[in-house]
Amino acid sequence: LMLAIWLFTASLLGNILSILFGSIYGMVFTLALQIFSILSLMWVDTNNLDTTEVMKLISNYSAHLVFSWHKWGGTEIVKMDELNAHISFGVSFLFLAAAAAVVMFGMIVISKIDIIQENREG
Repeated sequence: LMLAIWLFTASLLGNILSILFGSIYGMVFTLALQIFSILSLMWVDTNNLDTTEVMKLISNYSAHLVFSWHKWGGTEIVKMDELNAHISFGVSFLFLAAAAAVVMFGMIVISKIDIIQENREG
């Protein structure tokens, strides 16, 4: 479900930016944002997880896509919470708010712009 929300938000953001600035700019910005989000996981020191490193994980959208980094309540489930970062699924679903914000932003953009009249392809 998290991956579906992540992909939906990224594709919707790409489409909104393409409407506003042109298809090339929308695609490049969205891909750059996704690549930066994934590559920024390299700056997390998973060998020495302190509070700062856990906050880096929790604030990175891509870290919430890794199922085995999450913890399910207080129960011990095999192959979960491998990093001992204690990322809660509830925190991961807070990113639904980001998806909702992108949807609202898209609704505002679509209501303000006549897409057929303003062709910004190319």
